[in-house]
Amino acid sequence: MKYSIDGGITFLPAPEGIRLVIEATASTEVSDEEPVELHLTVTGEGVIKDVYASREESLDTCLGTEAEQFDDLVCALIEAN
Repeated sequence: MKYSIDGGITFLPAPEGIRLVIEATASTEVSDEEPVELHLTVTGEGVIKDVYASREESLDTCLGTEAEQFDDLVCALIEAN
């Protein structure tokens, strides 16, 4: 696995996978503008997506999680086109 932080000009190896954290606000059952973090973890097997929200001192409440294997992801993308 490789990753790029310069728009795809150069790539570096990521043997253990990559985790991206995207900070945003979202509408949830608690609030229309609740701070959340979307965690995308990419491994050699697939992608794990988690959404965390702050209900106390830190972003400690997982609002949802989903995992998708690379084989399933590739097949879905091919079928969609």
